[in-house]
Amino acid sequence: MQTPEFCIIAATDQNRGIGKDNKLPWNIPEDLKRFRELTVPYSVIMGRRTFDSIIERNGVPLPKRHNFVLSRDPSFSSSGVHVARSLGDAFWMALQYEDTRIAVIGGEQIFREAIDYVNKLYLTVIEGQFQTDASFPDYSAFNVVSEVAGQSSNGLRYKFQELTR
Repeated sequence: MQTPEFCIIAATDQNRGIGKDNKLPWNIPEDLKRFRELTVPYSVIMGRRTFDSIIERNGVPLPKRHNFVLSRDPSFSSSGVHVARSLGDAFWMALQYEDTRIAVIGGEQIFREAIDYVNKLYLTVIEGQFQTDASFPDYSAFNVVSEVAGQSSNGLRYKFQELTR
């Protein structure tokens, strides 16, 4: 079995803001397409609130991926997902699928816990400042290895970055 890539995938504004009221404060179709390309058919690990926002938006867990949801609530369960009580448990469970990539996808608390354990970041950094109530942790220990600038169909400018420790 190949050692998988442990990574974080996130979108932030230029001040590391990531969300407002458990939703993305922007709409960038190109970022959503990149997210799908980076996560299908692999494992994704998320907190309960991130999972709730996905269900609210899509009605179902992320398709064609192994969905792992972190929850401290012992009664929480949901069809189509694996429930873990800790990040370590989620990583261990995801390793059972022999994926080549295990991605942490949010939210703020999970990113803060995972940042010390991952070896790669895939960030979309959106130009500008947005009203946010959640932020991405400091990632100054990582170095940009590739960057591609773009502009969304709705005029938002962004950079797709790949960073390693």
